[in-house]
Amino acid sequence: MPKMKPKPPLRVPVDDEATWHEHRRKNVGSSEIAALYGVSKYDTPFSLYHRKRGTLPYDDADNDRMMWGRALEPGIAAGLSEQEGLAYRAASFYCVSQEVPGMAASMDFEAYSEKHDAWVPFEIKNVDFFRFKDEWDTAAEPPDPPLSMSLQVQQQMAITNSPVGYLGVLIGGNEGHLFEVKPIPKLIADIKKRTGLFWADVESGNEPEPVVPDDVVAMTRTWLETVTGDRVMKGDEALEGFLKLYAEGQLLAKTGKNMQEVAKGEVMKLAGDAEKILLDGGSIGLKFRAGQEVTPKPYTVDPYRDVRLYPSKKLKALVAGGDEENSNG
Repeated sequence: MPKMKPKPPLRVPVDDEATWHEHRRKNVGSSEIAALYGVSKYDTPFSLYHRKRGTLPYDDADNDRMMWGRALEPGIAAGLSEQEGLAYRAASFYCVSQEVPGMAASMDFEAYSEKHDAWVPFEIKNVDFFRFKDEWDTAAEPPDPPLSMSLQVQQQMAITNSPVGYLGVLIGGNEGHLFEVKPIPKLIADIKKRTGLFWADVESGNEPEPVVPDDVVAMTRTWLETVTGDRVMKGDEALEGFLKLYAEGQLLAKTGKNMQEVAKGEVMKLAGDAEKILLDGGSIGLKFRAGQEVTPKPYTVDPYRDVRLYPSKKLKALVAGGDEENSNG
């Protein structure tokens, strides 16, 4: 029996933000697939489940990192395409799988693969130097991206049935890398399977087990059963143990905050007029911030020196009692 060709995806025009939000609610997107593997910085299976059921809202507020990353994407794509001789175009549509219900992707760009004579996914990332040192395998040559980024491109290839995909990355504002990502059939099959099982759980109300502490905020927003009054549970060893753990955490947090403030103060004594200091154990930033009027509720922020300490992964591992020699960065 001849093998059937996979169905091409639907390319749905997205004319306004409301339409995009509606599509997102009904689909697991490429930026969300990492949550199903437990490697997302933004979601777990528990929080993603509640977002799709509508019991947990999406937080769409931009921070500076997100705003600048989005603003720089066209320039990064243009620079990498010029550097690598790669033709590309904007992907101004929502790509919906016809094979796996509830799986879709809002891609950044498409690039042309001459080898395969095909337009394929072209994902763009703007990565600051500190996240690069913390999250990438810097011992590899070229550096190896985190699993969450690789999963995103694999999911886009799964939807578009592409023979290859591209991941374009700008590191620290001046180091560009273009990665050719080849599809991994077993991984693509697993992405499709997990997406199907996830939606089956959403439809049946089979809530995933929350991950603590990652899901504490999501739990407080979604576990809203009616309060029925006081309950005496003296002698419950598990609850007593967690009450003790919380008290210990309060003490450690206070002690830790004091230690950080001491370190910042002593650093300022030694730093002189330096704005940035590079050390074997990491780096220190001491930028001068001018005063400003802050809105919407006007008040004045006086000029100050923004002191930030960035211990390296190696130093963090050493402090934690790990193996310094086997720690990158």
